[in-house]
Amino acid sequence: MERVEILRKIELVITDFFNLKNFVCAESTSAADIEGWNSFSHLPLMSKIEEAFSLRFSFIEITDFNTVGDIVNCIQKKLSGI
Repeated sequence: MERVEILRKIELVITDFFNLKNFVCAESTSAADIEGWNSFSHLPLMSKIEEAFSLRFSFIEITDFNTVGDIVNCIQKKLSGI
């Protein structure tokens, strides 16, 4: 799966999870950019992303995510078997 496809799929999850309108996600997008994305919503959001891609993140991976680009990198590695 290409990076842009992964990014768009994450964008759909985030849009649905936070009930956003006209949201455009970039690799530089972080929790600070989205109202409601905080320490309480982070794990449930990661769970939704895991479901969307049929994969699992480790606790370390989840705590190391600072931007959507970090999530894209991790997903791309997992999907390619690296």
